Amino acid sequence: MKKLWARKEIRYIFFALVIGFIVLWLGGFFTPKIKSKRITLVVKKVSGLKIEKVELVNNLETPYMGLVIPNLRAELTSRVFGRVLKVNVKEGQNVSTGQLLIIMDSEDIRAQINSLGAEWKAAEALLKSAEAQYEAQAKTFSRYEALLKEKAVTPQEYDEVKARYESAKEQVKAAQDKLKSIAYLRKALHAQLSYTDLRAPFAGVVVEKKVDVGDIVSPGQVLLILEKGPHKIEAELPVKYLKELPLGQEVKIELGSEPNKRISKGKVVERSEAVDPQSQTFRVKIALLNNEKITSGEVVKILLPERGNFILIPTKSIYKRNDFTGVFVVNPEGKIELRFVKLGLFRGDKVEVLSGLNASDRIVVEGLEKACDGCVIE
Repeated sequence: MKKLWARKEIRYIFFALVIGFIVLWLGGFFTPKIKSKRITLVVKKVSGLKIEKVELVNNLETPYMGLVIPNLRAELTSRVFGRVLKVNVKEGQNVSTGQLLIIMDSEDIRAQINSLGAEWKAAEALLKSAEAQYEAQAKTFSRYEALLKEKAVTPQEYDEVKARYESAKEQVKAAQDKLKSIAYLRKALHAQLSYTDLRAPFAGVVVEKKVDVGDIVSPGQVLLILEKGPHKIEAELPVKYLKELPLGQEVKIELGSEPNKRISKGKVVERSEAVDPQSQTFRVKIALLNNEKITSGEVVKILLPERGNFILIPTKSIYKRNDFTGVFVVNPEGKIELRFVKLGLFRGDKVEVLSGLNASDRIVVEGLEKACDGCVIE
């Protein structure tokens, strides 16, 4: 019994030693110790960068979008249902006032007018017959009135004659109304007939043709669009310019786009005194002073002066990565910091910075591929 108990004790001691060894080994007791020391950070040095101070200006020309519109514009629509027989103009063609532009099929309308001619003659004959009957009944009625006073006829006989007289009178009125109705209908058909010939309401140019020969058109459908110059520029401008842009005020206009961009001059010819309460803008119309060629629907820029403190930087100095937009700023000690910026309008090869930079900051404008956040200029 004692021998059995001694064996168990030896086994327990053995397991305890093994577990203790494993704990010491996992805890690094048997691993050589490394002496602690201070870690020295290595700052990366870069060279070959071009550094410039940001540009601070007090006046800028801010562009506002304007739309070129014609002096007159007309959408010529059909007022009748029918088929297009002839189109006498093409897009871009100049037309004169009253010129015949489109001819539409008028056979149905002419047929209705012709049928009204027969109805008119029948109504005229009916009116003549009714008038003759009325005259006869009127004479008889007048005679019976006299006889009634002399008591030569009975009241019953008088009433019968009077009834025939009133009936003849109503028949004349009905015949006259029939003629009037036919006249009104014929007038309406002649008006419709005139609508089958579409003419130019003013001298201008055809800017869009929406139908061809053989097309079936409906009332209200646009067939042609005419415009007449001179063209103007219409724009919605901020209310802060309301007092600065009186009638006759000249402004700079930017026409076209790169590489054919050009600057022209315009004059305010119309101006709304009402301000939109939601957008806080007012409407102006500007006429070009030079004989510049502009097209209806073209978008141009109105350059208006704006005073304040504006920071400009070269567009090539902007660092973009995904949704991040920033610039590399160099502090007086030569350390580089990647700073987030909010950009405004692009102005040629420069861009306005709304926030993120100060007027005294210096930035990296060339060599962005070498720059890094925390680097030092060598």
